[in-house]
Amino acid sequence: MKRYLHLIFILLLFCSGCATPPGPYIKGRPYEGPINKPVSDKRYPQVEVGRDIKIVNGLGHYFFSLVPNPITGWIPSKLLLWNWKVNKHWISQDTIDDVEKYLKTNNLWDTKVRINQYAPIREIRRLKRNYRVGAGYRWTLGLIGWLQYTILPGKLFGGDNYNPYTDTVSIYSDLSAIAYHEGGHAKDLSWRRLKGTYNLLYMVPVWTEVFEYRASRDAIRYTYYKKEKGNELGCYKLLHPAFGSYVGAEFGYLPIYLTAVVTGHVTGRIKAYNRNKHYDEYLIVSEFE
Repeated sequence: MKRYLHLIFILLLFCSGCATPPGPYIKGRPYEGPINKPVSDKRYPQVEVGRDIKIVNGLGHYFFSLVPNPITGWIPSKLLLWNWKVNKHWISQDTIDDVEKYLKTNNLWDTKVRINQYAPIREIRRLKRNYRVGAGYRWTLGLIGWLQYTILPGKLFGGDNYNPYTDTVSIYSDLSAIAYHEGGHAKDLSWRRLKGTYNLLYMVPVWTEVFEYRASRDAIRYTYYKKEKGNELGCYKLLHPAFGSYVGAEFGYLPIYLTAVVTGHVTGRIKAYNRNKHYDEYLIVSEFE
């Protein structure tokens, strides 16, 4: 047991650091693979906001995010990240604007963002048209993901996520830090040539944490690059415990899982405190990876 706890602390405490600013930001580059046909339907905007159905949004915000559910995990999402805006379902214009700027900055011209929207028909069309991912992956793992999206709608249950098979980001939390993290997954996949095979690694132990770390690192560096101090501090407080939940889940033992999440909260708040105390505007920007 002790060695497992030591491993968790080693994996998480490196994130706390001191007041050192994040590293240089690397902007996304346009996809240049052999198949570059647009997936998006020009009849719809890149960022779409779902209908405001108050009873559905209310159930998602006040009930399903405060009880265990199969989408967001068996620890209520608001408690897991200790933030009332997690899976809020009512998304502010500021968060929407931040998402649009992130897409533009990183050349994610074909990535779809659905803001608290339920659109299974449009998603199956994107699954069909996304030739950048092999058909074998799309019509097996991609179809399973679509069925989950259809049967257990995030508009009710929540669960911010990126679907690599349709190249769609779904946002239910009114938190730019989380939106940037999901965008980071899209950016990470965007320039990979073997997208289906690369995404398959996400299911492999340890590689899950690698993917999550890359997305969180991108979100943190982006906020620093854009001089979004509030969002940068928010990234530490939200993404550290989120990362801890992935590390703890590898052991399949609830006490270790909870220890990893709590450790993430501690390291995130230490880092946020130090960065707030010694905030530095020094920037280094690299155009492409």
